[in-house]
Amino acid sequence: PLHAYVCSFHWALTQFTPATQNLAPVTTIERFFANVTVLVALVTFSTFLGKMTTAMTQLLNLNAKIYQQEAMLRRFLGENKIPAAMAQRVWQVCRQQQQSNARQQVPTLLD
Repeated sequence: PLHAYVCSFHWALTQFTPATQNLAPVTTIERFFANVTVLVALVTFSTFLGKMTTAMTQLLNLNAKIYQQEAMLRRFLGENKIPAAMAQRVWQVCRQQQQSNARQQVPTLLD
């Protein structure tokens, strides 16, 4: 019985990983179980991959917005010849606001 459990566990692991597999379903019930296991693995992996892709896209969009706002601020400060001390203070406030917003908007995999 222990050998059967170990073989079953090994087979199940090979369905989720690129590990070698020297076991194959023989009966209809075994083949049905194999198909269900592969489908569960496919859905699980696809869901995980979709969540990761969504999180990365949200992060990239957030960063793109920040870069665009910084470019606009840089252009404004330069075109209006804002003194260096004042520009530095504006940048400090801008960075603090960005950090505060970033803490509230970072996407998580659990969302």
